[in-house]
Amino acid sequence: MVINQIQDSDVIVLNSIDSYLKSQNVPAYLDPRERLAVTEQARDNLYSDIATRTPRIAAYILSADMERDEFAKGLFKAMYRHVLDPAFVKILLDYLAHRNDPDENSVTGALLTKLMQKHFNTSPKAETDKKKGKTEEASITEKDFEDVEHIRLALYTLFANEIAIIRTKYPELKEGCLCSLATAIAMNNVDTITEIISADLPVTAEVFNMLKNPGNVIRAALLLKAADYTKLTKNQEAFIDSLKRWVYDKLDTISTQECYQFLVNVYGSVEPNVSEYLIQIKDCSKQYRNLTEVVKFIVKK
Repeated sequence: MVINQIQDSDVIVLNSIDSYLKSQNVPAYLDPRERLAVTEQARDNLYSDIATRTPRIAAYILSADMERDEFAKGLFKAMYRHVLDPAFVKILLDYLAHRNDPDENSVTGALLTKLMQKHFNTSPKAETDKKKGKTEEASITEKDFEDVEHIRLALYTLFANEIAIIRTKYPELKEGCLCSLATAIAMNNVDTITEIISADLPVTAEVFNMLKNPGNVIRAALLLKAADYTKLTKNQEAFIDSLKRWVYDKLDTISTQECYQFLVNVYGSVEPNVSEYLIQIKDCSKQYRNLTEVVKFIVKK
């Protein structure tokens, strides 16, 4: 697990190459050849420094409340600028390859995915769609990767193991879908579920068994609003049905005390009104004995 704590020195991430050069007191006048050499050296130094911080910063960003955490917003914006440069992504991949840490690969890949989503959502095409009133977000696998091809290839590298595992379970899926599924799982939050539903893939929630700590996905699943999922394809219906069973099963396998505390934390109440949610835990069958017992105490029929 990658620790998501920020250090004071992480402000270096907010630098651009130009601002970093200024901080290094580079002489104002250099001939073009010298300026090129100095700039390249500064770029490599800055990017190498940022690369060593990226997994931890990624963990921080992915766990932050982006509506309120201004520093997380600043880090996200700065990382977006950096990853658009293939030179940074290459240095980052070299660093991660040397580290050979699956958790660091996963959390970094999850951040790269969100940064790529930002790129697509702010593209001229996305802006045109917004003006036309189109609010549905297109699947990543269907978009133009031309400007971020280096990021897409990086994701294939970072999620090679996960893609191989998913391929054995769903050999009919195309490479792009396999990568999209692996990156969605790595995010381990509400986006994990919504991305898979939006992708309309013939998969089940069993894919979440790849997660070492699925608590975030279980929490997100329990808080999905039923009103948001009224029109579903066959694949989406099948996935959501499997999601319900998967959530029931995971909650049933922990102790009743642990389950009780988890549900109270999720719903923010000892007697929550769960009528608006997609997954109605009060409707779980009696085969889930522990969960059924807990539900009696916190959910009114």
